[in-house]
Amino acid sequence: MKVEFRCLDKHIIISGKAIIDFNNAIDLDHPKAADVYFRRGMAYEKLGKYQQAINNYSKTIALSPKNGTAYFFRGIVYINLMNYNNGYNDIKTAARLGDKKAQYFLRSRRIRW
Repeated sequence: MKVEFRCLDKHIIISGKAIIDFNNAIDLDHPKAADVYFRRGMAYEKLGKYQQAINNYSKTIALSPKNGTAYFFRGIVYINLMNYNNGYNDIKTAARLGDKKAQYFLRSRRIRW
């Protein structure tokens, strides 16, 4: 069975169908599970389901601990939920792992990592 993914490009509206596709891939034990969890986290974030987004970014990090982008995205969600301590800690971790967006984010706020 082939699972198709809908693009999570910023120009495409995310629907619940994308979540279903990601769920199917996870159920099939997709070989790139960390990426699937990450993309599902992005979909949840765009749908405003922030706790589910955090859970999926956390699963991505558990499967791929050097994924700086997952730390950055989880950090942004934490900050949007006003959990600044966890948010900035995640973004600092992302920056240390080489994530350019995290480095720019911190540099623009004059925060050391």
